[in-house]
Amino acid sequence: MQARLGVDVHRESLTENFSKAAKAAVQNEALQRAVKSATHGLLLKRSLAIQACADWEQLRELACAIKAHAIVHLSTYLERFSENAQRCNARVFFAQDATTANRYIINLASKYGITLAVKSKSMVTEEIGLNEALQANGIEVIETDLGEYIIQLAGERPSHIIAPVIHKTRRDIARLFAEKLGSSPDASITEITQTARCALRGKFLRAQIGISGGNFAVAETGSVVIVENEGNARLTTSLPRIHVAIIGMEKLLPRWVDLQVLLQVLPRSATGQKMTSYVSILTGPKRANEMDGPQEMHIVILDNGRSRIAAEPQMRESLHCIRCGACLNACPVYRQIGGHAYGWTYSGPIGAVFAPLMLGLPRAVDLPFASSLCGECESVCPVKIPIPEMLLRLRQRVVESDHAPGSRTVAMKMWKFFMTDAIRYRLASRLLRWFCLLIAAKDWERVLRGWSQFRNLPSPAPETFRQQWKQTSRIGNPKSDVDSSDLMTEVHRRQSHENVRYDLPALGLTAVPGSAHDRDRFVREAIGAGTHVYRCRPEQIRDTLLEALENQPADVALLFENHDLLRFAGWEAETQQMLGCWMRDLRSGGPLITGEFELVSVAVGVTGADYALADTGTLVLETSGQRGRLLSLLPPVHVAILYAERVLPDLASFLLQARGISSAVTFVTGPSKTADIEQILTTGVHGPGELHILLVE
Repeated sequence: MQARLGVDVHRESLTENFSKAAKAAVQNEALQRAVKSATHGLLLKRSLAIQACADWEQLRELACAIKAHAIVHLSTYLERFSENAQRCNARVFFAQDATTANRYIINLASKYGITLAVKSKSMVTEEIGLNEALQANGIEVIETDLGEYIIQLAGERPSHIIAPVIHKTRRDIARLFAEKLGSSPDASITEITQTARCALRGKFLRAQIGISGGNFAVAETGSVVIVENEGNARLTTSLPRIHVAIIGMEKLLPRWVDLQVLLQVLPRSATGQKMTSYVSILTGPKRANEMDGPQEMHIVILDNGRSRIAAEPQMRESLHCIRCGACLNACPVYRQIGGHAYGWTYSGPIGAVFAPLMLGLPRAVDLPFASSLCGECESVCPVKIPIPEMLLRLRQRVVESDHAPGSRTVAMKMWKFFMTDAIRYRLASRLLRWFCLLIAAKDWERVLRGWSQFRNLPSPAPETFRQQWKQTSRIGNPKSDVDSSDLMTEVHRRQSHENVRYDLPALGLTAVPGSAHDRDRFVREAIGAGTHVYRCRPEQIRDTLLEALENQPADVALLFENHDLLRFAGWEAETQQMLGCWMRDLRSGGPLITGEFELVSVAVGVTGADYALADTGTLVLETSGQRGRLLSLLPPVHVAILYAERVLPDLASFLLQARGISSAVTFVTGPSKTADIEQILTTGVHGPGELHILLVE
């Protein structure tokens, strides 16, 4: 039974072969070019997004404090989340390990005779080997994120937390699609994306169960929050009759308003966006008055070693990770070798911490040393995880254990010998400097072939640091503002988490009504996110709508959300055909999908919008008896009619006034998009390729 649950399949080679895999990766020039290009692009986007955020450091501090509080009080918030989720008719299951989690989902599928599952991107399902477990039990499982779908077709593992296909070029993927899907081997990125859209749309419509991860889980409301750009997660959680969300227990947030902080730091750090195309806040299954959505929602909360890490004061901060991938992009080691060399689900600096903690030191003995300790990972982390400090502690554990290679033990003993005495330290520094000068003057490429094969030996500076320090001291260098006692206080804080009570930070949020300035800003931000915006008066809606659709074919199928919206737009509900546009009212049209009229054949979906957020150009859509999930998602064109007074300044204003949370609250910012292939943006992946907003003033 263990093998059929697929737990160990994902963990055969793992991290034991890191050194060998890293050397092979460094010699793969094509891999290095692809990884360096992609990580450079992600870092640049992040840098630009952060420069435009005036209170970035304050947001980091708040995010760190929120996560610290949640982890210290994890049991309290797990219980609170479970109670609130079940109150909204979600079913909550606590899984101790991978085997337990996989068994629960397999038993659920077996209960309903399910043979096809669609799945959105989830690192935690990679961690537990869910795909292998499902397939071993006769259940076909399809990855629907474009990058993950490519990886699945190639029979590989993701190499990056947010960009799983970062190691492949367009030509690699075009050849793969030609082999597996019969498309052209010379297909462009747009053609590759549309091939995937067509291949996966049928899977979405036939699947009986949709499986997702979750970026956050809100204890106060029992909500699961999913952040994405493509729309595949929305389809996965909306079309099948059963939705299963699998989340690590560290994803808990205490309060609803904490999303104001975390939904700002995550997209900026991950993709350089103010807000991703879609953020779904899911609270239970479809309700009685709602027109679409899953009939059942199951939430699997996974431990798998996390509670053990949470009990370690020196290591629990690793559970603050929000999986943005910024530390991977900044790490010089990751940029040289990519993600596969790490041998497990989580790669890069945070993976070098997670693997030893979750798998044990014997299986990941090399990973704590897979770092230059330059500190870039900590400097870019949006929740300020002290990754270098943790790697040093893990190195200490390796050296003190019986698992350290003999050469490494000898080297560390020598390092300790020279570093613990001032005279020996100065002597070693001089000897090393003379050695470097000697090698620099000779053919050191030949002498140090093992070193120079992968890196350049820097030439020593004309003067040592000590010499430069003495000179600056003579000319009146001011005394440092850093007191050693302050540093010791910080060290003591990090070593004494169990004695510290974390209080939730006061966010100081206020709900502010929208203004004319906010409406102008909303238009600018929406256009910047790729949205087409039209400002009009109520009597101009019909003509403005036709203007927005002037590039659509004359016989386009146009579907309005409800009677009120149809009349508001200037047409009577009884009208079946006008100006070549087919129109139908969902509320009076019977079942969502029928043989007579299928929603998937609709080219344009026209909906209202509950609110809009000025600072990100975002629409807010809440499910209700008047609004479903799918009309804004399935058609290739989405038109939203928005009252100007519904424009709010920011996310905080919405969170503070939201009452009676519906089963699905969706933030929509621009069209469906992806940059999975060579970091080149393409639209219309799974959701609409065009978003038009009529701002009625």
